[in-house]
Amino acid sequence: MPTTGRLLMVRSAVDADSDMSDLVTALAEGLTREGHQVGIVHPEGETVGGGLASYPLAIQGGPGAGAESAAVRRLSDLAAEYDVIHAFGMRAAAYCALALSLARAAGRPPAARLVVTLHQPVYGATADESFLNTALGRIVVDAADHIFCVSQDIQNFVEGLGHVAVSRAVIPELWAATRTSTATGTAPPATQEITRLRREAGVAQGRFMALVATELQPRKCVDMVIDAMGDPKVRDMWHLVVVGDGPHREHLQRQAERLLPAARPPVTWIASHHDLPRLIAASDALLVTSQWEGKPQAVQHALRVGTPVVATCSGGIPELVGAEYLFSAEGVVLPRTTQSYDINGAAMLIAVDDEGAVRDSLRDLESLPLRVRLSELGRSRALHLETLDEALAQVTGVYEAAFARRAATLAR
Repeated sequence: MPTTGRLLMVRSAVDADSDMSDLVTALAEGLTREGHQVGIVHPEGETVGGGLASYPLAIQGGPGAGAESAAVRRLSDLAAEYDVIHAFGMRAAAYCALALSLARAAGRPPAARLVVTLHQPVYGATADESFLNTALGRIVVDAADHIFCVSQDIQNFVEGLGHVAVSRAVIPELWAATRTSTATGTAPPATQEITRLRREAGVAQGRFMALVATELQPRKCVDMVIDAMGDPKVRDMWHLVVVGDGPHREHLQRQAERLLPAARPPVTWIASHHDLPRLIAASDALLVTSQWEGKPQAVQHALRVGTPVVATCSGGIPELVGAEYLFSAEGVVLPRTTQSYDINGAAMLIAVDDEGAVRDSLRDLESLPLRVRLSELGRSRALHLETLDEALAQVTGVYEAAFARRAATLAR
């Protein structure tokens, strides 16, 4: 009989990620159905449904003075009410580790055990960022019972910091798990609906549709796609649809205005879309040009519906699409090929920051046989995507071991 207990899941604004937020909610709801008592610490301004205990809390930068110290104290108080704390992201995990340390220093009864999921890049864009991640990482490794890592490079990083149980995080395709009706769902849209979706997105008949669906911030490197669209041979055949918003949007729009014809620019900007899964299914290519990604829901869904994927070879992408690569200390080693991209697994993989590879990929995807090949590879790979049931089984196994350790400590 599985053990049930009190579980507190902790997210922060600094580690914010819509895919991970959705996963936390799905896990919390599934664990509640299994009989666990679940609460969620979440950024202020957000709401939590499903009858879950809700704790709005501002977790910002590195733990320090002022509001940050208040957040640590609040987490320390909550630690006495739960058996296991599961922190998602490095900042959230560091706050929780310090909160548990504070509880011990105050002489309180043994606090909750700590489980962590790391889903964001651990190698910073600057030396200061990398130093901070390493410092916080050591704190987290010392405090955690178990750390789930979304990708191989994160796992390498964690294993280099100290001794802690580590495993690869199961990241399920949530859209397939939570969308069941044909109106919202998993069934591919019919030809008539595809035509409608493309028309509403501004795609003229006879053009190919490339889709970018991401937060518009510098690390997503959407400027590479705009640069590629500046090539006359690309913009004559392709229409770019950008779904997303963020601090980089105005910069990208100005870039597009400089590079693309003003009379009829082949790009549509959509802050959000009511049914992104079906828009992905209506596209001829999904473009993911980030410096780093975990295992995005958009890519998982593109594989399932057979939309060709062009993605940077970084983070969890190679594993997600079934590619085989060597990993250096800082990430994936892209092999040399005669092309600027590598069809490995079920996607066209490109090097980070290679605008030319985006352009070449789009031009080659004008070939119907290549699109059909990638579509078939994607659908085949989708048969092996991880499920929510597998994710629940993974975390439940780790929680049960943590429950037992806490019970043994209380019994002393």
